[in-house]
Amino acid sequence: MPRVWKIRKLETLNISRNRLSQLSDSYAALQNLEVLRIQENRLSIFPNFILQLPNVREVNVAQNQLSDLPIEKLMGLPKLSFFHANSNPFIPEFLESQLVKEFLQKGENRKLNYVITGRD
Repeated sequence: MPRVWKIRKLETLNISRNRLSQLSDSYAALQNLEVLRIQENRLSIFPNFILQLPNVREVNVAQNQLSDLPIEKLMGLPKLSFFHANSNPFIPEFLESQLVKEFLQKGENRKLNYVITGRD
């Protein structure tokens, strides 16, 4: 497998539909990354390297196995304008939490395009 994190100028990475259950923190080296699409994999833990990407504006982690998200840290991504995490097995307590409500409110204030839903 190529070591994509060595491509320092990479701006878009789509590794969707690959049955990935985890991602290496080495992806944090992609400091120019703006678009990250990792939907339809088998991720059960949110990849923390995403929180180290200062230029990321689009993140799609839909249709994985995530049960929660680092909401407060996601709001710290200055350029984030598109965040989709639909169709993950979020627990109802998480979806109804004050943190999620604040994230959605701040998202509206920032004009953040977001979707966060559990599985139907």
